[in-house]
Amino acid sequence: MIETVIDSVKVSREISLYMVTLREKQGKRSLHIFVKFDEAKAIASALNNVTAGELGWMYDLLNLVIKGLSAKVSMIIVSECNRLKDKASLSFNAQILIVNGVKKFTIVCHAPDAIAIAILTQAPIFVEESVMDMSCSDNLTQARVNDLSWVVAENVFELKSEEMPSPTEMNRMLLSDEVDIIDQEVELVVSEVRHGILSSPGMLILTDKQQKWYLPILIGWTSANIIDDLIHNITLLNSHQLLCKIVEGCRSVVSMAFISDFRENVLRAQLIFGSGDRRFGVECRLADAIITALTASAPIYARESLLDNKGILRGEAHKD
Repeated sequence: MIETVIDSVKVSREISLYMVTLREKQGKRSLHIFVKFDEAKAIASALNNVTAGELGWMYDLLNLVIKGLSAKVSMIIVSECNRLKDKASLSFNAQILIVNGVKKFTIVCHAPDAIAIAILTQAPIFVEESVMDMSCSDNLTQARVNDLSWVVAENVFELKSEEMPSPTEMNRMLLSDEVDIIDQEVELVVSEVRHGILSSPGMLILTDKQQKWYLPILIGWTSANIIDDLIHNITLLNSHQLLCKIVEGCRSVVSMAFISDFRENVLRAQLIFGSGDRRFGVECRLADAIITALTASAPIYARESLLDNKGILRGEAHKD
């Protein structure tokens, strides 16, 4: 295996193409990985200690959950390389090696996800020799790198969070006394997902099982699509599934998603995890809490007092 460092995150001036470059630590070879815009932005943000957009918050959440599980990412290995169907570029998978006490396990995921986690957990990044050789000898990859004009991504991304509370407030580990749910809670289910036009926000409607309350929530376009897929039993590999795999690998469970209160004009949510005879929680974006709960088949709860204030009683509900 070859130890590497992140050389750069770049974007092409000529076309919408984004690239992460891993450089051999003891050598001159480089591995070029073409990534999506959100992946490039999240990795560039992590390198600059800025949380940007949905993926940025999700990687921050993954990091906190790993800490809460008393686990550690020992390394990531870019271990697999395949040509995409369009034959224009290569796709890379990676292994995340995690240590949890005496237990060690490996999770395979998309390489950009592993790279972002490695940055946040300060884990070393390795590349299999065969993967490095294949990439370096790939003429299409080298042609794209050499023929296009590239600039460092930090010069073109506006590394700013959305108009929401700061990441340190949005994703944080809960203290033990904050995990205990002392108020009366109501179990909710996803009643409906209303999609926005193009990339505009949609609406998620939660209701209790007796349909006494409806809780409408504005939600991002990407999150709305993921939730819609989940309630129709369509599962796609994403960072929420990666989180659930890490929790399962540590012999823990996602106990529940809990919509706890309304602060700074934002509904606050918590993910509660069970680990042996203890529980711990992480405060996170409401969308991430709901998606993770649906992925793990865990229940969703809300405080009854919150529903009294923010929910709509059935007799008052109006549907378009």
